[in-house]
Amino acid sequence: RKEREKREKERKRKEREEKKAREKAQQQRQLEFWSEQEILNLRAGVGIYGEESWREIMSNYSFKPGRTKEHLEDKWYNLQQREQLERQAREKERREQREHQKLVEQRRREEREELLRQASKKKEEEKKKESESDVEDTSEEE
Repeated sequence: RKEREKREKERKRKEREEKKAREKAQQQRQLEFWSEQEILNLRAGVGIYGEESWREIMSNYSFKPGRTKEHLEDKWYNLQQREQLERQAREKERREQREHQKLVEQRRREEREELLRQASKKKEEEKKKESESDVEDTSEEE
């Protein structure tokens, strides 16, 4: 009988521990995702208190229960990294657009120059024909 009670106590203790572990894991999963409001609060807090005042930010802005100053610091670092990557991507895209625009403008200049060369050549040929025609006309008149 004592052995049975002991096993029952042990089983209940394990169940409680498992339940706590499940609840903790669920809380951790919930903490993985930051709401827009939390991100806005973090940005506002850093704007007012600075990057190293995580405790001040936590006490003056609302975040999900269970968030720690380390969570805030990690999120801020990740936000900064993402923004830097986005800035670099935008700068690269702008550079590529400028390069493309330069190539387009260069092609247009080359096409205009070619058209001018062709027009000039055509005029020269017409002048040459005219002068040949004038020479023929003067020789016929003689």
